[in-house]
Amino acid sequence: MPSPFPGMNPYLEQPTMWEDFHNRFMTHAGESLAAQVRPNFFVKLEERVFIHEPTSEERGKFLGKPDIALFDSGLASDMPVTVAAPAINKV
Repeated sequence: MPSPFPGMNPYLEQPTMWEDFHNRFMTHAGESLAAQVRPNFFVKLEERVFIHEPTSEERGKFLGKPDIALFDSGLASDMPVTVAAPAINKV
């Protein structure tokens, strides 16, 4: 029988399962990506990225964070080169 939820896995998306799966998967994804981009780049997990200056109303809200950020190891700044799979909280 085909899944009644195409593109979703109801087991993994349960609140009691998702966070653990997500954290384990992001760790593995980060390690796999790091092996491919060394030595010119490095991968960081749980890095906060600001896309724009929040308005005064937004400053008190947590807007989200990316799952994985890729940084150029030759740059002095901590500005990411790219961000993958942003997790944005819409409040």
